[in-house]
Amino acid sequence: MTLRAIVFLTLSALLLTSCSFDITPQITSDTTFEATSDAALVSDGTLMICDVRNVAVLGYPPAMTSGSPLRHSTPALETLLRLDANGNILPCLAVAWQSNHEEKTITLNLREGVTFHDGTPFHAEAVKWNLERQQAANATGFSHLASIEVAEEYTVILHLTQWDNTLLPSLCQAQGLMISPDACQKNGVEWASTHPVGTGPFRFQNIASDGTISYLRYENYWQSGKPYLDEIKIVCDDDTSSREYRFREGRYNVLIRGDTASLSGFSAEGYQINAITSTGPWGMVFDSAKSTSPFADQRVRQAVCYAIDTDYIIHNIYLDTVTKTNQYATPGMYTYNSKVIGYEYNLSMARTLLREAGYSEGFVTTYTYDQSADNADALAHALQDMLAQVQITLILNPVSNSTSTYMQLDGGGWDGIMGTFGSAQYDTLTQFYNYMYGDKKYTSMYKPEELSRKLLYAVTSEEEESLQAILDIQKLLIDDYCLCYYLFSNSDYTVLDSRIHDSGFSSTMPVTVWTPADVWIEN
Repeated sequence: MTLRAIVFLTLSALLLTSCSFDITPQITSDTTFEATSDAALVSDGTLMICDVRNVAVLGYPPAMTSGSPLRHSTPALETLLRLDANGNILPCLAVAWQSNHEEKTITLNLREGVTFHDGTPFHAEAVKWNLERQQAANATGFSHLASIEVAEEYTVILHLTQWDNTLLPSLCQAQGLMISPDACQKNGVEWASTHPVGTGPFRFQNIASDGTISYLRYENYWQSGKPYLDEIKIVCDDDTSSREYRFREGRYNVLIRGDTASLSGFSAEGYQINAITSTGPWGMVFDSAKSTSPFADQRVRQAVCYAIDTDYIIHNIYLDTVTKTNQYATPGMYTYNSKVIGYEYNLSMARTLLREAGYSEGFVTTYTYDQSADNADALAHALQDMLAQVQITLILNPVSNSTSTYMQLDGGGWDGIMGTFGSAQYDTLTQFYNYMYGDKKYTSMYKPEELSRKLLYAVTSEEEESLQAILDIQKLLIDDYCLCYYLFSNSDYTVLDSRIHDSGFSSTMPVTVWTPADVWIEN
């Protein structure tokens, strides 16, 4: 069993022990793409999905800056590779791949007979065009990609400057999504952003004036007999009362996330609840790279950590639907370092450290956070109250998801404390590398030379050495330098009508990927 497979098995176990409501994860892993018997299917069904967040980009993968677009674009767009429930990399648009560490190459053998929704063929040239767009956008996993060679009509060779453990996993995510080069070149990137033209089981129809996204069955889909449904509609509504009322009324079949307080009620009423613990925890990152900031002093960073009552937050704000952690991994994951000590709630220690650092009277700082994240405002106010106990005045700065991404990953930077939420990336190393390596990543955080060295080693080395480097990084970030502080890992959850089967929602990583080709509605 690979290390990646262990991640998924441990996450499944965590899921069953960390939530206070009764859930049974629905895992779909159709490795052979065999069609389900249609005896119990409704062939003319429409799946109505209600999400809490609109997305700006549906059809131009290099511009997808978070995991949310994957949920909304998955009916139309497919990746070169995908993940099963155990974390193994499986075929999709690429049917096979060969890795050569010595030659620093990855050869992809592509699926034949596949067409994009505009009727143009899927082949090696299309893959090359897509991957070059990702390369130009400095996508995660592509930093060591030197060139893309079309060896044959259905064979692509990726040439690397040095080995990169994050490249193949990235091809299972947004970086591996394939769109029609012809459609994009003909209509432009701006048009492509809201018009996904891929190879998926459903073709994009339109975005209505109210934001509803509609997809229709693609009759020439490459999986024989699929998809089963005629139509998929995605509606965005963040009003808890209205979305839950409409779900119970039958106007929606699927609720993506929402109010954690409602989960016990839904479970008791017999609805399905799929859930999985995200690999990316919620935490905070200090502007420790700024010499004028109080957080340039490690004792101040530690004081803030000691002043936060994590257990209170988990129990009272998240209603025990999240899993406590003290590092960038969840207990039980293979990348979790049990030797990390962390910072348990201790106001006395917090005050002592602030006094030693010259801040016995406290100071004023800013907390910037993605307001669209689950319970983000409630969490921000709780942190504000807790830090006030040690005379730290927290000015709250809620921002959009895109602004938060720019500040963390695109060189924007921040003042004070940045709240960082769980990522859709399925792998700790990929997340570390995505967030912390490079000049534009976490520009406000002090990055000691040994951290960057360990990160690069983890990316380029063999699996066993890579794991040890990841464990070392956990301790560097938390105990040795206190550059970050982590409290819990979210659970990604979906509530479904009991007639919905094989949807793949909240069942695997990335948490925003599902299986629209497989989903069916019971008669």
